[in-house]
Amino acid sequence: MHIANNGLVLLRSAKVVSVDGNNITVSTAWGSADFKWIIRIDTSHFDKRNFGTRFIDRDGKKGSLVDVQVGSIVTVTGALDPAAQEPTIDADSVRLLK
Repeated sequence: MHIANNGLVLLRSAKVVSVDGNNITVSTAWGSADFKWIIRIDTSHFDKRNFGTRFIDRDGKKGSLVDVQVGSIVTVTGALDPAAQEPTIDADSVRLLK
């Protein structure tokens, strides 16, 4: 997990815990600590950005939300929402690893 000073986030090898509408909940571990993240997806835009969340399948080709299942391992890039009560990322991309 990497969070830059400007709020950009990179989560590598996060495990999908649930998929509910436009939200994916993932967990990452660091030592004995377990972190849960809400991944907010959008198919058209986020704020001033005119693109939605891109999904990339295991082969590096265009994927979709239906490819993401509980237990999947993903890498997520996006922007941290500073106003959210829980760690929430507006996802630019979700890449399916397993």
